[in-house]
Amino acid sequence: MFELLKRLFVNAARKEKLPLAVYTQLVDSLYATYASFVAGMVCGIIVGAISWMRTGMAIFLWSTIAIMASCAFRTAILFLYRSRPVKAPKLKETAKWEALYALGAWSFMISLGMIAALGVYEGADLTTLFYGAIVVVGCAGAIAGRNSARPLIVSGQVLLCCGPLAVALLGTGDGYMYGISVMILLFFGSISSTTRTLYRSLREALVQTAINHRLAIAYKAERTRFDDALNTMSGGLCMVDAHGNLSVINTCLFNFFPNADLRTGDSLARFVSQVGAEVGLTGKALRSFGFDLSEAIDGSRTVPIELAAAGGQVFELKVSRRHEGGAVVVIDDITQRRAAEREVQHMAHFDMLTGLPNRFQFREKMQEILARSRRNATKLSVIYIDLDNFKEVNDSLGHPMGDKLLIEVSRRLEDVTRGEDIVARFGGDEFVVLQSSPNGQPELLARRLIAAVSDPYDIDGHHLVIGASVGLATSPEDGVNADDLIKNADMALYHSKANGRGQFMRFEARMDSEAQKRREIEMDLREALANNAFELHYQPIVDGTTRKIASCEALLRWRHPTKGMISPAVFIPVAEETGMIVELGTWVINRACMDAATWPGDVRVAVNLSPIQFRRGTVIEEVVGALRKSGLSPERLEVEITESLMMSDTAATREAIENLCAIGVRLAIDDFGTGYSSLARINRIPFHKLKIDKSFIDELGQNPQALSIVKAITGLARDLGKSVVAEGVETTVQLDVLRQLGVAEVQGYLFSRPLPVADVQPLMAKAFPEPARTSLRAA
Repeated sequence: MFELLKRLFVNAARKEKLPLAVYTQLVDSLYATYASFVAGMVCGIIVGAISWMRTGMAIFLWSTIAIMASCAFRTAILFLYRSRPVKAPKLKETAKWEALYALGAWSFMISLGMIAALGVYEGADLTTLFYGAIVVVGCAGAIAGRNSARPLIVSGQVLLCCGPLAVALLGTGDGYMYGISVMILLFFGSISSTTRTLYRSLREALVQTAINHRLAIAYKAERTRFDDALNTMSGGLCMVDAHGNLSVINTCLFNFFPNADLRTGDSLARFVSQVGAEVGLTGKALRSFGFDLSEAIDGSRTVPIELAAAGGQVFELKVSRRHEGGAVVVIDDITQRRAAEREVQHMAHFDMLTGLPNRFQFREKMQEILARSRRNATKLSVIYIDLDNFKEVNDSLGHPMGDKLLIEVSRRLEDVTRGEDIVARFGGDEFVVLQSSPNGQPELLARRLIAAVSDPYDIDGHHLVIGASVGLATSPEDGVNADDLIKNADMALYHSKANGRGQFMRFEARMDSEAQKRREIEMDLREALANNAFELHYQPIVDGTTRKIASCEALLRWRHPTKGMISPAVFIPVAEETGMIVELGTWVINRACMDAATWPGDVRVAVNLSPIQFRRGTVIEEVVGALRKSGLSPERLEVEITESLMMSDTAATREAIENLCAIGVRLAIDDFGTGYSSLARINRIPFHKLKIDKSFIDELGQNPQALSIVKAITGLARDLGKSVVAEGVETTVQLDVLRQLGVAEVQGYLFSRPLPVADVQPLMAKAFPEPARTSLRAA
């Protein structure tokens, strides 16, 4: 029964589409007033007691007991409701309490209604009838207001209270009683209507209150978020209303200006004076700030306002106008940004390592000085400096040591030059000096610069010796603009290095034509690489005893379509300068291995590798790839390296050499005796063969000193357990001396000049005949 009643109220609440919070408040109001609750119970008990005492009828006693029981139930329910733990409201839980209240209220009302009806039915005296009727009508009228929050309960209470009395009156048969019964029914309708009206007003008020509460919570949360965002933003902010007064000020603004006495409602003029005082503005500067801010707020100024404080801080004010009038002023501390911009500007114009002007700054200053020199008819000179042997220091001792050396070089250059001269670093180990003194002597300065750079350095316990090569160009004879003068000084430097280093050269017109030729060779070389226009010739290396070919050295040849054969002495330096030597070297190693794979198994092939290939770090991959593609055994490949590569002695070079030897490739040191090798470095490299340079072989039999050098080299190789090859053997006299010294292999025109692969291969099947006792020097 109770579950049906609870379901009735659940469905009623759902039908009304009441918000749960409102429904809970409506049910809560049923339990809110205890005084009327007690009054109704007392009146009900009194009516029952009086009716029993005046009639003596037992039915009135039992009715009174029923009223008391219902009152006890209602009291218990009221106590339980008020003492329950407060939880988030739930529909079914709230409907349960409404059903419990209805059960108690209805049981009380039907008990009261039955007492009044029994008084009429049993013909009780007038007093009993009065008591019953008055209490019934009073209770029915009272509940219309007290329980108007739940009209269904009120309707049930009125019907159960007045209904029995109306039925009893109808049962008397008296017409006047019929009229009273009809009035009771009208009274019921009036109470129901009044209850519904009160309920609608109450419901609407509660719904609106709930809406207002939600809006208040949302507004408070939004306000909190706004305040949090406003006061935690990194910049200061204030809002100016349409009347020019401050309406909002955030906390960060006072972080920027802690002594500013500002509050909402202050005028814009006070804002200007307070902020201006904080950053140290006075007089005209303060008035200018106020004028700029007023212009920004009224829209006539769109660029931000900058304030430079006396303490070095820089503030930026950005103004955004509002549609409804007024503006938002956002203030940022841009001190670090401005410092970073200055640093970037410095980095764009100065070398980060040495602090000297860079190429961009040098050219900019040079153009300014050139413009003045043209007006004053004075000369200026560009001195282009390149450090000799710097790379060896950098490779062997590491970049940190190289950086320290560059810093020391820059200091020395500045010490040698005058205050009006400009010293710049163009990158790497290249420096440029601009001499603009009217009485300057560029040749003398060039010599002094070379001498200063060439003095030994003692850095972190290392005794370092480098040199300098210098190129010189002077305006106006060598150029009238910055680019031409720098370019021509660079060309003079190129010739200075080519002619032996450690000296200076002036620019000459012929240098430009030679540079043009080099550029032409470079372009032709790129085209030749793209078209695979190279070929290999092979010069036999002959066993001095058996006169059979032991190996062949691969020599690159370039047959130009219009210029014919171009000497390697012409194009190899260009290839090394441009980096094309790496691609050329890859082609050579692959072609040589493919050719050698078709030769007899006891004939090796020797290939020269450039130091640049080693610096690129791809030598091992290239060699292994060539051996794999050709199928050539590693033991049949000899790699020839120069003494300059040994001098670099970097970890990467040593690792590459060790890896080559580890896979079985033989290693030969080419042109031995012409470089700057140290015995300590030779001892660290696992080479197999020394090749004596042709310059020593040419003078055998003519110069005793040449013989002594060759003897020393062969003795060194013998003691180290290495074989020796003599290069450039062209006479039988040279051959006889080399045989007496125990040189195992010889190479030169005495036996064969370099030949195409098709011509050299037939020579491998037999020994060369013993040379005739005459010189076979090549033409």
